[in-house]
Amino acid sequence: MIDYEAIKSKFVRIASAWLGVDVKAVIQSHPNAPQPERPFVVVDILLVQDEDGDEIHRYVDENDNPVYESHKQVSLSYRVLGKDALSIANKLHNMFMLDRIRDEIRTDLGAGVVSVTRVRDLPKLIADKLFDDAAEFEVTINVIDSVTDTLSGIIDTTNFTIEIHRAEGDPDPYITEFDTETII
Repeated sequence: MIDYEAIKSKFVRIASAWLGVDVKAVIQSHPNAPQPERPFVVVDILLVQDEDGDEIHRYVDENDNPVYESHKQVSLSYRVLGKDALSIANKLHNMFMLDRIRDEIRTDLGAGVVSVTRVRDLPKLIADKLFDDAAEFEVTINVIDSVTDTLSGIIDTTNFTIEIHRAEGDPDPYITEFDTETII
C-alpha cells in the first residue's frame, strides 16, 4: 500500500531544506488550512495512476496471505504563492536535476523520479484588479503499490511427484517433484 503521507512529507522536507529562507513556509495542501505569510509553497498529490496496469510480482507473506504488487505513478505539484514565486519555483525545479535529490527519494521512498514539468507562471487574482505572484510545476514519481488479500489465503500446499517414461516399460524414468499452492 502506498504511504501518501510519507510521500507528501518527504517532498515538503526537500523543499524546506532546499529553499531555506527564500520562503516563510512549505505546507501540505489542505482546503481549510490557514495560509501562512507569503511567500510560501504548497505540496499536493494530484494524481495516482497505474503505470502499466499489470501486476509485477506476486508472493505469499508470512501469514500465508497472497500479496500483489504493481507499479503506480504519483504526480505531485509544487505551487509557490507570493513575491518572486516564479524565481522560487524555478530554484526548486532545478534541484530535481541533482542526483543527490533523486537518490534521496529512491532511498527514503523506494521511488524514482519519472518526470518534472516546466514551471508555469500563474498570477492569481486575489482582489478586484489585484494579482498575487504564483508559479507551479509537477513532479511524477514511480512507486510500487501492494495489496494483501487477507480474505483468501493459502488453502493448501500440494507436493507432486511425476515420472516421465521415454517408452512403455522404461526401466529408468525421469522423476521430478514440485509443490503448488492453491489460493481461493
